[in-house]
Amino acid sequence: VGVGAIEVHGNTAKWTYRLRQQIGESEWVLRFDDWMHLQSDGMLLNRAYASKFGVEFGQVFMAVRKLHG
Repeated sequence: VGVGAIEVHGNTAKWTYRLRQQIGESEWVLRFDDWMHLQSDGMLLNRAYASKFGVEFGQVFMAVRKLHG
């Protein structure tokens, strides 16, 4: 929803955006703050925080690695 913003500092990026999400019978617009850290071995670690009205509703953590094939 709208325009997101990305700030990059060295191997870290912060991505802030709003996402429309169906929750039960309601549709919510949640704010997401993603912190992405590129590790020296190429692994990308991402922790995303979801909030509404300044109240944190959840977090997602993921690790992403390129598969060689």
